[in-house]
Amino acid sequence: MEGMARMQRLGTGLLGLWVAACSCSQAPAPAEGPAPVPPEPAPVEITTAEPPAPEPPPLPAGPIVTSQSARAHDLAQQRMIGDERLPALERVPEILPPAPAIVRVGASAVGPDSLGEPAESMADDPPAATDPAATSDEFSAEPMPGWFVPLTEPHEGDALASFHAALRALAEGRDPDGKVRVAMYGASGTAADISVGYLRTYLQARFGDGGPGFVPLVPLTKWYRHNELAVKSSKGWTKEHAQIRKGRLDGHYGLLGASFYATAPKRWTEVGPKKGSTSGQGIAEVELFYLRQPGGGSFQVRVDDGPPESVSTAADAIEPGYHTLSMPPGPHSVRIETVDEAEVRVFGVVLERREPGVVVDVLGIDGTRGTNHLTWNEALWADNLRRRAPDLYTLSYGTNESVDEALSIPLYAEDLREQLRRFRRALPQASCVLLGPVDFPIRKDGQLLPRPVLREIIEVQRQVAAEEGCGFWDGVVFMGGELSMERWVSTDPPLARNDYLHFHRRGGVRKGMALADALMYRFDAQPLPLLELETEDDVVLAGGPTDALPSTVPTQP
Repeated sequence: MEGMARMQRLGTGLLGLWVAACSCSQAPAPAEGPAPVPPEPAPVEITTAEPPAPEPPPLPAGPIVTSQSARAHDLAQQRMIGDERLPALERVPEILPPAPAIVRVGASAVGPDSLGEPAESMADDPPAATDPAATSDEFSAEPMPGWFVPLTEPHEGDALASFHAALRALAEGRDPDGKVRVAMYGASGTAADISVGYLRTYLQARFGDGGPGFVPLVPLTKWYRHNELAVKSSKGWTKEHAQIRKGRLDGHYGLLGASFYATAPKRWTEVGPKKGSTSGQGIAEVELFYLRQPGGGSFQVRVDDGPPESVSTAADAIEPGYHTLSMPPGPHSVRIETVDEAEVRVFGVVLERREPGVVVDVLGIDGTRGTNHLTWNEALWADNLRRRAPDLYTLSYGTNESVDEALSIPLYAEDLREQLRRFRRALPQASCVLLGPVDFPIRKDGQLLPRPVLREIIEVQRQVAAEEGCGFWDGVVFMGGELSMERWVSTDPPLARNDYLHFHRRGGVRKGMALADALMYRFDAQPLPLLELETEDDVVLAGGPTDALPSTVPTQP
């Protein structure tokens, strides 16, 4: 009986489910009258999704060589070292050989660190005889040192986007003033104008020669030299910059970070093209940079043997002063001469050509440090810098700082950030690159040892550059790693001096080649039509065949 009851309850439940299902699926009986008209469906918006942007092709492993870049390297080497041609750089290996545990050096190389020996004092000397104690047959049998090192990019964006865009606009005739300018700051390696001079000739060979650019109106040192211009002056000028502690240290140093003043009449300076200069042959625009100040004196300026123009530096307040001159293109010289005893304080002079092209300003001071930028009057310096309007600026410091074993690395990093932010405030759209120091070992008891502070400085530069939107170029990796300087000194003929810091001319050219390849790496990796090349065969990787190109550029005397 109990089983029968369960069967009955189950049947009743199934019947209920069937009735419910039928009542849900059946439509209600139609009402009398016309059938209702169903509403029109809402229009459906059809969107076409944008196809994703294609991934850019991977960059090649080594420097990119085009017919344009090969020709530019050829002309730059002809200008700097004559008929010799240095081998193209290859991509740095992922793992550099470890530094040897002990490197012994000859007696002539042992001594205190000599930061005071400037590279440019012997920049034109023939290669020095190599010390037999420091010569290695193993080195001389190996390929020439120096690696291609691409830039380390910032955390966000392309470090050279603005610079490359300016070069493209220049090539296409769209640049507003027909000039792409580069400002290169640094210490003695920059002031020597060897690697910088190479880069100047290379860029001008590719994009047009805009002129020699900015130089100080008075030689910075008795051995001061510029690759294109000769700078001469009378006695009676006093130099001031942050490295000279006996000066006024008032920060009124202008674009370069150095000023020169005279307080007597007939004190003169003269700037003109050097023999064999290519960039100095068509000078048509000249601009003087000086300080206007209360009680300022006057000077006369003349071009070649032309009539003088009088310029007063007197003003109600401290401010930048500029005086421009235009003339028919030619190899012109510019001379200024003071006329009274009131102080005349000058910074430098710009010489440019009228044709579109690239201008590279070399802004180096022997023995200086990056932190000295923070002692410069920012308003005065920034006005000068904006006047030049560079599309790219580079800072090359760190070697002089590395001899300070008590250097506070956190303070160094803080100062470096502020230096870069000063530049960004003055030039918010320009590209920025930090050029890291080269290898500079410690010499002790006839041995070479790595310099620990230099390691820390390089890592700070790499990190701060990435944070502040700048590229970073590793000079130690370019040379071959720590203690690689020994090979540069010992190779025959030597590429570097036995102070284990400064380069001979060929070594400076080697660095210039590396800088040119690094700065143009992404530019030359763009689609070929943008480069106005003829065929895809116009691009080969380093080490591939390139035709020998004739050169008409005079050799650097």
